[in-house]
Amino acid sequence: KLIVRVQESPGAPCAMGSQFQDIMKHIRDHSDLCWSLQKWEPSSIFRPMIKSSLNDGVFLAVIMKHLTDTGYLEDGSKVDSTELSKIILSTLNEIRHSQQMKYVRSFGYILSKLFRHLFHKLCIDKRNINLIRYKFKDTPVLLLPSHRSYLDFLLVSYLHFYYHLPVPIVAAGIDFKSMKCVGEMMRNAGAFFIRRSFNTDKLYSIVLKKYFTYCLVSGNSPIEFFLEGTRSRNGITKYPKFGLLSSAIETYLRKQVCDILVVPIAIVYDRVVEENLYAYELLGQPKPKESTWGLLKAAHVLKEGFGNVFIRYGDPLYVKDHFEDLVYPSMNPTARSVLAPVHRDKVKQFALSVLESQQQVAVIPLFSLIASILQYYHCSSQEITLNQLSGHIESLNSILPNPDILPCYSGNVDELREALEVHKNIIRVDGDKLTLLVTDVQHQKTLPVKGTIPSSVMNTAVTHLVLQIYVNQMLFHFHHISSILCPLLYSDTAGFDASK
Repeated sequence: KLIVRVQESPGAPCAMGSQFQDIMKHIRDHSDLCWSLQKWEPSSIFRPMIKSSLNDGVFLAVIMKHLTDTGYLEDGSKVDSTELSKIILSTLNEIRHSQQMKYVRSFGYILSKLFRHLFHKLCIDKRNINLIRYKFKDTPVLLLPSHRSYLDFLLVSYLHFYYHLPVPIVAAGIDFKSMKCVGEMMRNAGAFFIRRSFNTDKLYSIVLKKYFTYCLVSGNSPIEFFLEGTRSRNGITKYPKFGLLSSAIETYLRKQVCDILVVPIAIVYDRVVEENLYAYELLGQPKPKESTWGLLKAAHVLKEGFGNVFIRYGDPLYVKDHFEDLVYPSMNPTARSVLAPVHRDKVKQFALSVLESQQQVAVIPLFSLIASILQYYHCSSQEITLNQLSGHIESLNSILPNPDILPCYSGNVDELREALEVHKNIIRVDGDKLTLLVTDVQHQKTLPVKGTIPSSVMNTAVTHLVLQIYVNQMLFHFHHISSILCPLLYSDTAGFDASK
């Protein structure tokens, strides 16, 4: 085997904050091939990453015993045991991953090539990464990133490989499995596939839950999934899905694990790769099906720049701290898997706290402030200059509760120009004048939109929906002050100057 040793580097300090490190600087200083073949050396405290060793026979026996204990076989199942075994193993093979290091390295090579073209910087806050580095040996780990782009799960795996951390196995939608070549490569790099909907398929739900439990209890890698379920199209955090999180917490309640470490992760993009796609979907266009051909057709985005990506790991949460008083002292792992209402309520609260943690550590891209000001001026039918924009940015920056939230602005007008340049597809800068561009939908190859929307409306709507996606990214950090100012603004309070 050819293994190349690349000197480990913490990355270059970002000009946008001492707490961030730009790992792209280090990647660009090395050959992508040499970097992907580097000797991967997690600390000796980690369990080695090996191919999944789940025995089909043992898994089948566990499932059959569970079906018997829960009365599934007595509740009208018309399938004989032989046929049922085939269905169970077929479902297992549809779901499970087969993570192998050679495929992780291959993905590392491909992603290095991709990120070189897409992003200027990958800015990582290392503080909590170093904190959790020594936690992997003690307890199972769940990585729960925010979900704004298909690139989210790729970035987390890439980051773990870069920092010599255990590479996670990732819950991916079943649509990816059908992508030629890509689906199988994802499986071999650590993806396990889940159907979008299976509420009516009780057997599938049982197999998935047992497999997930096996990965959590017996696996040697952290598990990554998105608590929001699907990508947020509008930049606002979606209400959580509780399925996988409930299954994980249930393993603790059943005393199958002593604790679970939950790590919230915030991933923020200067510019989201799918921004136009989201705008069209919000206008009623059906979501295009994932396919290898569609991926190849999207290669034109490599010619565009998408600015920087900011990744922050929130403070880890321990399941034991939240659920210790709810553990059933005599719960049998094979008992019926229905959480009591008190458990479901607690899971809901815990999930919401994870999402809140994601938002607390998320930075605000400079363009989010810019977009909010542009939207305001457009609604007021006013033009705006670069100098005016700079003044408004200073005002908004002054009321932010924490300067770390806006890491890429120091008051320099050139920084505004750089942020606007990333979004030149929707904004043109002519000297000091800013002009919003419209999208000519007649020349866009898009799927038919549900309903009838005049093209003149579509042309303008796409641009403003894209802007609003970035405005929504900053709402969490401004909602407290907004909840105070809005009533004052629309009241007749004497002496209140709305302009201030």
